[in-house]
Amino acid sequence: MGVAMFGERFTLSVETEIAAPAAAVWEILTDFDAFPQWNPYLVEIRGAAGTGAKLDLVLSLPGGRERRREALVHRCVEGQQLCWRRKFLFSFIFQAEHQFRLLPLDPRCTRFTHTVVSTGWAVPYQTHLRAKTQAAIMGMNRALKARAEQC
Repeated sequence: MGVAMFGERFTLSVETEIAAPAAAVWEILTDFDAFPQWNPYLVEIRGAAGTGAKLDLVLSLPGGRERRREALVHRCVEGQQLCWRRKFLFSFIFQAEHQFRLLPLDPRCTRFTHTVVSTGWAVPYQTHLRAKTQAAIMGMNRALKARAEQC
């Protein structure tokens, strides 16, 4: 954890190699309507995967209740990267950026990286959520891998 402009910063990143082409992984990652069928962390997303789009999210942490959040897509590079930010009241209090990156390792294998960067004054008070968030991200990556590899 390092010092950010407005409080603290915490970064959590999980990489997964998927035996599927990047285009297939991207298609699953951006088919938000199908998320309830396979995604244990982001159990619902309403909106589009395009820069500037508003998303309505339902997140589910292990052992916790579902939480509704709003986010804004600030970067979408077709087949490569999707990033959105969500905040609590004001970004200097708490902001979380979710980054999804796809790197083709060869025509049939993709490295998928899911990173969450949390910043703001509230970050030091959320240490109790870090292990649950890591478990949720790992669960999502495993589920994405399983879905992409079965196609």
